[in-house]
Amino acid sequence: KPKGISVWDFDDTLAKTKSNVLYTMPGEIRIFHGGDIKSVKDIDGFVYFSEDKKQAAAYAKGNQGEVSSFKIDEASIATEDQVSDVINNLDIKPRAGYAVDESNLYELIDPRFEQSFSKKDLKKLAVALKRKGIKAVRFTDTNISQGKNEGRETENIVVFDKKVVQEQN
Repeated sequence: KPKGISVWDFDDTLAKTKSNVLYTMPGEIRIFHGGDIKSVKDIDGFVYFSEDKKQAAAYAKGNQGEVSSFKIDEASIATEDQVSDVINNLDIKPRAGYAVDESNLYELIDPRFEQSFSKKDLKKLAVALKRKGIKAVRFTDTNISQGKNEGRETENIVVFDKKVVQEQN
């Protein structure tokens, strides 16, 4: 007489959750913003993201913001050297006489720093970068949010063209 059988295949993950399941596909990078950028629509000009969620959370905590997650195509991200080359070809000069090189790039394009380019030169730079097809740049930053003097290096991304950023969900 035949007997019944039940077969379960546990190779695939079966789960039910009320939380979002965040993922990135090969060639994509998840980036985090610890502040007032909650949607791609909020991106205007040069916007700074972190590849480290803890760094974004520390920034959000200090600025009463929230951490938002996005993704970006890795092929859209240039190196600091590529952006420095565009700056040198434009022959624009930072305020306060600072050198244009990859070690100062973050400070040169962030208007919160004294050595940053003028607003006029930043607009000129943004146009030149887009013409070159450069939409974002990765730079290394020292994260001292952990309360340690030596800090640790984290990878961060400055986005120039919001079309390359996608909503995570």
